[in-house]
Amino acid sequence: MNVKKFKIEQIQNAILKANGLVSVAAKILNCDNQTIYNYIKEFPQLKDTLQEARNKTLDLAENKLFELINEKDKTAIIFFLKTIGRGRGYIERFENVVSKSENEFDIPKTPKQLAAYKAFIKAMNEND
Repeated sequence: MNVKKFKIEQIQNAILKANGLVSVAAKILNCDNQTIYNYIKEFPQLKDTLQEARNKTLDLAENKLFELINEKDKTAIIFFLKTIGRGRGYIERFENVVSKSENEFDIPKTPKQLAAYKAFIKAMNEND
């Protein structure tokens, strides 16, 4: 018979108190993280509790973000646009601009360009 060290309610309370952070819940109960994960795996209602706690914490963080946006915090606005606004085209793109000398060339990017490059190299080697 497998005797459980903790009652399900104890695990639930620890998860909720820890805002869904398993390592913090484990510290509250003075056990390993794996113990919490084992309980979550065995008792599906604990998975729901974990998700509920994490959603509550996420809601809190989103609320704080919106407060900063309302205060016209530029960093918060940029963060919001780069994450939530991605679907509307607010993404960060990096362009590499390279100055080429006469001995440099563009790296082939398509199969057609690569085939042409290989043919060029083959022809150069045949002329040697």
